Amino acid sequence: LKVGVTNASFLTTLAQVLEELRAAAAKFQAEIQAVIDSIAALPTVENIALADEAQLVEVQNAFDALTADQKELVTNKDVLPTITAQIATLKLAHDNAIAAANVDAAINELPATVALTDAEKIKQVRALFTALTPEQQTLVTTLAKLVDAESQLTLLNSVVEKPEVTEPEIPQ
Repeated sequence: LKVGVTNASFLTTLAQVLEELRAAAAKFQAEIQAVIDSIAALPTVENIALADEAQLVEVQNAFDALTADQKELVTNKDVLPTITAQIATLKLAHDNAIAAANVDAAINELPATVALTDAEKIKQVRALFTALTPEQQTLVTTLAKLVDAESQLTLLNSVVEKPEVTEPEIPQ
């Protein structure tokens, strides 16, 4: 069969290159499929939780490692920004709840019956509440106790600051 074939080494090299291209194409497709499968394994947007963030980061990193051509072939890539946004929303809600809970704890440390010596603490707790975002402030459940403490303090201050009433002298 090899009689008359003058470029056998060229054909052999060509066959090797073709095999390398097939292997590269298979690897290319396997990398794409692995990302598609990873995305499909993520919880749905409705079921995503903060605990899923590490998995999402891992999948996003795998997607980011693909070439631009490979990314175009990932059929479910549109899910990633949606889930990422939902995780960000959950993190914000979690952070807001923690901030509000910290203020609630500070308010709960205020005494039920206020003394003038509690003025600085009440002022500090009010500053904590004021530093919250409006959304965080709506999550504070003990605001009425802070307002009551401030009212008691205002009343105490008005009593202390009230000058003594002396009876006027009646001229004779």
